[in-house]
Amino acid sequence: MSLLAIEILNKSRNFLLRAIDYNTQNGGVLGQINFFQNNLSEHNEAIKELEEYEQNFKDKEFKYRTECQNILSIGRLEADDMPDRLAELEKVILDYYLDKGYRIGVGCWDFKIQIITKYKSKLLIVFFSDYNLRDIDGAVYILNDNNTKDMFDRAIEYFSTRQNEVQE
Repeated sequence: MSLLAIEILNKSRNFLLRAIDYNTQNGGVLGQINFFQNNLSEHNEAIKELEEYEQNFKDKEFKYRTECQNILSIGRLEADDMPDRLAELEKVILDYYLDKGYRIGVGCWDFKIQIITKYKSKLLIVFFSDYNLRDIDGAVYILNDNNTKDMFDRAIEYFSTRQNEVQE
């Protein structure tokens, strides 16, 4: 399917060709024939220009769609190659808070992990709530990265380091 403008110009060009043929066969005035031929060359240039524009647009659209598919594929491959990093991070955070003296089932505390994914940007936020201290949903760690693996590695390293400091 081509642009409507190209279709219209092609119809107009065909009309001009028929007019040139008619005037040539019926002894038309040279000025009329030249007029139709000049219009025909302008139509041909316009058609060529529009066809090039249409092809460039199609090429850009194809490139864009291909890049989007590649980004999705890379994300899927990255996720498939990683072990359950979220579970690993949860374990490290839980160990950290247990070493700080919090007990499971004793008191009212919890933590949650929020992951926000945008184009070329990943945001990881760890919230900790101690309802005994009325500290509800305080963000204790925020990390912005553009690679999921690096984001989890850095968060795990952060809480592992904090756990080692608490143990000492």
